[in-house]
Amino acid sequence: MDKPCSPEPATHFKADSPIESASQDRLRRKEFSRALGKALVRNIGNDPLVVALYGAWGTGKTSVVNMALEEVRLETKDWADKNKPLIVRFNPWHFSDQSQLTMQFLRALTVALERTEPGARAREAGKKLGTYAQLLSPASYIPVVGPWARLAADTLKSTADASTALGDQLSADVEALKSEISAILSSESRKILIIIDDIDRLNSNEIRQIFQLVKCVADFPNTVYVLVFDQTVVVKALEKVQEGNGDDYLEKIVQVPFYLPRPDKDEVLRLAFSLLDEVLKDVREVDWDKKHWANLFHSGIQHMLGTVRDVARFSNALRFAAPLVQHEVNPADLIAITAIQIFAPKMYDAIRANPEMFVGGVSDSDRAVDEEQQRWYEQEFSNNPALSPEQWSEFLKHLFPRLHRIFGLGSYGTSFHSQWRKERRICSPDIFPIYFQLSIAASEISRVEMEAILATATEAGAFAAEVQRLSRDERIDRFLSLLHDFIDGIPPDSAQTIITVLYRIGDSIPDTGMNVFQVPLQMKISYSISSLLERLPDQRSRFGLIECLTGDTASSIRRVVEEVSNYDREHGRYVFAGRESPEPERTFTTEQVTSLEKLALGRIRTAAERQTLALDQHLPTILFRWREWGSTEEVNSFVSQVTQDDSGFIKFLGCFAGESRTWAMGDQLATVTRTIAIESMGKLVDLDAFATRAQAIVAAGPLNKDDAEILSLFLSRLPKKEN
Repeated sequence: MDKPCSPEPATHFKADSPIESASQDRLRRKEFSRALGKALVRNIGNDPLVVALYGAWGTGKTSVVNMALEEVRLETKDWADKNKPLIVRFNPWHFSDQSQLTMQFLRALTVALERTEPGARAREAGKKLGTYAQLLSPASYIPVVGPWARLAADTLKSTADASTALGDQLSADVEALKSEISAILSSESRKILIIIDDIDRLNSNEIRQIFQLVKCVADFPNTVYVLVFDQTVVVKALEKVQEGNGDDYLEKIVQVPFYLPRPDKDEVLRLAFSLLDEVLKDVREVDWDKKHWANLFHSGIQHMLGTVRDVARFSNALRFAAPLVQHEVNPADLIAITAIQIFAPKMYDAIRANPEMFVGGVSDSDRAVDEEQQRWYEQEFSNNPALSPEQWSEFLKHLFPRLHRIFGLGSYGTSFHSQWRKERRICSPDIFPIYFQLSIAASEISRVEMEAILATATEAGAFAAEVQRLSRDERIDRFLSLLHDFIDGIPPDSAQTIITVLYRIGDSIPDTGMNVFQVPLQMKISYSISSLLERLPDQRSRFGLIECLTGDTASSIRRVVEEVSNYDREHGRYVFAGRESPEPERTFTTEQVTSLEKLALGRIRTAAERQTLALDQHLPTILFRWREWGSTEEVNSFVSQVTQDDSGFIKFLGCFAGESRTWAMGDQLATVTRTIAIESMGKLVDLDAFATRAQAIVAAGPLNKDDAEILSLFLSRLPKKEN
């Protein structure tokens, strides 16, 4: 096999760096960050304040700080310069020597104060702070409490009496100078916001020194400290060097704790999908097995992606691997094994070192369950906590079908080898080594956004624009699912507006990809309309609205037919005989439903006359209702008219074509098969005559691919005739 090519020069890795602005937020953190920024600005009083932002590693603490400071600047942009908060950022991780921390912090604060506008007393405080830093420079440590004389202990080498005397004098000078600085800053109208980040990256002694610095050395008036760290890491570090409980120690230092909310799992996954799209943009559709990917993702990969940093590490590893081998391996398997490499390196090593335990099918002579092998797998699962043992077995069964022999029902034999090789699967003995030669939808809508969307329902045009926006964002399905949580709070006028919009544009919204658990979007629209009708005060007003919309030419015929059919179903009419709803559950009376049928029939006839009745997959339903509400003769006449020429004939056949979906046990996505509703078509047309005509069209040729496929599908599904 040819050696894989080198990475393309255009491959760019994503730095694990924080965002700078709320406009870059992809994890819905901006509202929390804005609240934090407003809280910092609106703090009253001039006593020093210590605020902590707690969050685990990789959860985006620095990004939140950046957005909070952006909000601070927005909140204060119209303030006089002398009143605007002075922002000082200090990262102690940049200084490796413990003795540098205090001095470097004071110098950073000195520089910030001396850069204030001319004439500001803060400049005077900055100069004194420089002297203050010099007086403290000999210190080997900064005590929480106690005499300042001890700060000079290491530099005074004379007699004990001289050391004590000089130390006492230094202590007095430091205290006096600190009081002078405090008096100046107390008279200032501005706050000093001091951000200290990455505290959790320091060693235990340095972490304690930071808190001593904040509480004792630089606890000046009008200062607001924002300390950013992982609480668990810092508490453990403090307990190593500080007597007592680490949480209790923090409580004495931190006055206002903020806990960074973990990013919503769907948002993290959406970010991962976005980066995966970038990395795998060159993968051909024919190489992308949606079902296989869904099985891998749902059983394992999604559980490994918990933070933004996880996503960055994962996508960067793929950015390196994909250009090397993406044309030689199965892309879904590449994603899966890369996830294992990043989040479970011990499992990755076990797979690489033991291919005989994972690769290939099981021969007839090797189908018995080997208890020793089962214990080996279970031990490896236990050694890799990225997934639970149950998740590992389910995940790896999809990646390596061989494991079905141990953890599944049945097994895969060696007859699958050629198929796996063709699909370039990692479980293929021939393809497996390539994966190791290198030695990632649906979407949430917040309550605030839902309320804002529903607030536009006072005007049909504005609400329609929102529906179209949600459709473009592929979030309309989620909106309809959430809508029922808000039904009780929707005013009758707004409910009427929403129903009107759904009648007019609802069926122009395409159904999203379906799986076994999803309700079709158009069914959700019907359910939404039914629920919204309950918000209208009485049946008279409900019928008045539906009567108006049914006859309104702005309403789509498909939606009109769909809704009137629902009312037929409630009454057990026509094909729905025997399936009627109990009378109290029926939306309208028999007389009202009959009236709606007549209006719908008029709409169908008018559209047929004007040749605006679309030849699409919804036509068969319309034709059946037309025949029930009108007559067979006029339906036959319409069909004859639209199928006069070959193009119309083929389009008419296409109206009955569709897809069937089947799910095997454990599958997340269906197997899709092209079908055509021959039985339904046979109730409307003469299938023998249609077959003769289709054969003639095929014989006459040539045909484009789509037309040929429809004709072939139709002819292949015709019922077999008995001899």
